[in-house]
Amino acid sequence: MNSQNYTCLEKNNYSFENYELIPIRIQDMESIGMWRNDQIDFLRQEKSLSSTDQHQYFEKIILPSFHQQFPKLILFSFLENSRLIGYGGFVNINWNEKISEISFLIETKRSKNLLLYRNDFSIFLNFLKKIACTELQFSKLFTETYDIRSVHKSILEKNEFKISKKEITTKIINKKPVDILFHSYICSNDEKM
Repeated sequence: MNSQNYTCLEKNNYSFENYELIPIRIQDMESIGMWRNDQIDFLRQEKSLSSTDQHQYFEKIILPSFHQQFPKLILFSFLENSRLIGYGGFVNINWNEKISEISFLIETKRSKNLLLYRNDFSIFLNFLKKIACTELQFSKLFTETYDIRSVHKSILEKNEFKISKKEITTKIINKKPVDILFHSYICSNDEKM
């Protein structure tokens, strides 16, 4: 099944080497739901998702966003050699302020291979920085990360995301208290041209 296109984007397919970013596809919902459930501890997700939950979210939230001039989210399927390996994109977009949060989730097995994860996430971040700063003309991107995710944090920082805030929480993951780190990336004027 072909993916829909976002009307707010000039281009909808992005590629680099053997990686590709395309508008999220309905046929990827089952895999994404499974990965979300596998990695629930690191997500803002209260309960496991069913297949029905995933398809309702696609139909009610994602599908309408394809045709909106200013959608609240722009999500992509992330492919390597034409095979789905992850997904993510822009969420909680504030079009007036020209800022967006970044969302990213990779296939569970790949997330455990640090070399693969570093490479996948870095390439994904570079795709989003380019789309955000040059095509969408955003001024800032940000992320929320639990402080126990040291590898995730280091990849963000290697890709020019700086810690902008720390939020103390009462959340416990694997019997450890965790706090939230916010990282920001500011688009330069050179990138916006």
